[in-house]
Amino acid sequence: MRQVRGVAMASHLADRRVSDRMASTCEERLRRAGLACVIDRIDDESAVQPGASLAIWGGGSTGSRLGADQAGKLGRSSEQIGRYVARTFLEDLRSGGTVDRHLADQLVLFCALARGESTYIVPRRTGHLESNLWLVEQFGVRTSVEGQRVVIDGVGLSRPAIAAGASS
Repeated sequence: MRQVRGVAMASHLADRRVSDRMASTCEERLRRAGLACVIDRIDDESAVQPGASLAIWGGGSTGSRLGADQAGKLGRSSEQIGRYVARTFLEDLRSGGTVDRHLADQLVLFCALARGESTYIVPRRTGHLESNLWLVEQFGVRTSVEGQRVVIDGVGLSRPAIAAGASS
């Protein structure tokens, strides 16, 4: 993993340093794991109500894409958010996955519509991944999962030609 980037955002919570506390906790956990991390802090006063969230992401030299995030809620401390985001990112990174646990299920539809075989490594199989694979299979797409390796043989859907003279 080259470098991890992120954004910590809090609205109407600057006096409690929420964005800085989330970011600092997460950065420290990632640094202890040997990862360089830069998280931007945003304190917003234009939102309708108070709130907070932290998101981080990174890419490897092999094209892997990983991310993790969590939103704030009453009773969830800034430090809990920072620890959770760092922990889930590191779990997915250590798994050897080429995508994170959430991107894994979101890619299924796009791979199903693409032409040819798409392959990626997931950190772990989730219910969302299994559901999305089942769904595209109902439309004739061939899929397989062997361990952490997902293979999808896409149908190559393309935009139909627009008839001459027809407006779009």
